[in-house]
Amino acid sequence: FAAAAAEAEFVSTLGDGPARRPRDLYHPDVSGAAELFGGGDGAYPSRALTAAPDVLDALTKLGLRTALSVEAVLDAARAVDALAEAAINGDADAAVRARTRGAALCVYLDARAHAVLGKGTTGGGGGGGAQLLLGAATMLGGRGAGRQNAPAPSQLVAELARLRWVPVFNAPPDDSPDFPWSSGSSHRSCVSPAQHARPLHERWLVSA
Repeated sequence: FAAAAAEAEFVSTLGDGPARRPRDLYHPDVSGAAELFGGGDGAYPSRALTAAPDVLDALTKLGLRTALSVEAVLDAARAVDALAEAAINGDADAAVRARTRGAALCVYLDARAHAVLGKGTTGGGGGGGAQLLLGAATMLGGRGAGRQNAPAPSQLVAELARLRWVPVFNAPPDDSPDFPWSSGSSHRSCVSPAQHARPLHERWLVSA
């Protein structure tokens, strides 16, 4: 029974999202998941479940995550990518949530990468952006929940580069009224794959 329950999507989630498997969610003591997932919606069991100690203990035994891992970063990016797809299909609420969660993931990675590489590190040229992600992977890798198939740093960077999670402008920045902007260059989504985005200070290099 326990093995079947561990694989069943029956756990109601914070934020009224779809039910998920216990091992897809985080214990409420893992506060970092709220930061990583932009408030925690869809990352924790519902409050009704976490308020009951016996239920919470049972969910933990069924695989509820008790620590963050490198894979959690990918989970957050994949969730934003899924919201981006929903936004393209006309879901306005998904567009807002994608931008919010993407921004939260940017802040999360940036803070932790700098803790490893030093405060002077930037995401500029010379592979700096990849180094930031590698730094975050290095730090998070020591705090994981013991998952056997955690991605290697190079795999983390490759998938983060491909997924849509980086918030981007849909129109010229407010502080650059003369910024060249092609009428056909508007993004259909408010987030973009990292490999297609550039830092704001390089906006004139990639303008229309």
